[in-house]
Parts: sequence; C-alpha cells; structure tokens
Amino acid sequence: MQKNTIRTLLINAHRDQYIEMARLLGDVTASDYEMTWCADYQYALEAMLAPIHDIILLDYEHAPETCEELLRAASTHGCSTPIVCLTAKDNPELDQAAIRGGAADYLVKDQLNTAQIERTIRYAIDRKSAESELARLAHYDALTGIPNRLLFNDRLDR
Repeated sequence: MQKNTIRTLLINAHRDQYIEMARLLGDVTASDYEMTWCADYQYALEAMLAPIHDIILLDYEHAPETCEELLRAASTHGCSTPIVCLTAKDNPELDQAAIRGGAADYLVKDQLNTAQIERTIRYAIDRKSAESELARLAHYDALTGIPNRLLFNDRLDR
C-alpha cells in the first residue's frame, strides 16, 4: 500500500522544536510528511497563502499577538489550508481566540504524541475538505456545475 504524502508548513522560530516536530511526524506510519519550516513570522503569511501545503502548524508560544494577526490575515486573504495552532501552555483564552481566528485545532506541545498529532492533522484536513465541498455545493448547481444565483449575488456584493 502506497502512503500519501502530507506537505506540512511549520511556522516556529526555534530549530530544535522544528526538529522535534519532524521526529514526531517521522514516526507516523500511515502517511509520509514533507516538512517546510518558516522561522520568520515576517514571511509566514506569504508561505501560508502559497497553495502548496496540506496543513499549517502555527506556533503561538513566543508571539501570540503576531499569531492572531497571522490567522486573521490568512483568513482575510482566503487561505484554504487548515491551520493547527501549537502552544507551550494550556490556555483556554488562547485556545478560543485561535479557533475564532480560523484555526482548525489548538494543541499543547508538551502533551503531543505521534498518534495525537497525526489524528489532529488528518481530521483538520478532512474537515477543511468537507467545508470546501459544502461551499462548492452552495454556490454551484449539483447537476450542471454552473454557478448559481447565490454565487452571482455574492460576487455582486463584493
């Protein structure tokens, strides 16, 4: 059986944490993970908007305000890749802010294991795929594939 490759973008300032995440994902047996690391938050939005990743792991640890800004900007610019936020502490306020900002999930790094990160990534990708399909069905005729009135009105409103 051939494994699928999941292209992962990790936005994190620390190389040792990148190496640890690569190790965790390397232990997953169901899929292969191709990791890209972005250590500079200045270039993170550009990397997030590039349509080449299947999942984005965004580290909230050192700059929560910057991460919230990145989530908002990614959402505003139509980022279609699911985003999972990582943090060092279990903080309900950050958790809720991340989800409201558009993140698919929020994980505490100290509690991570291979099974949990693999399942979270798989669920986030599946959920985003289902959301995209629902949006497509809402805007296009199921039989003909032609844009419907809802899409027409939506485009007129922009």
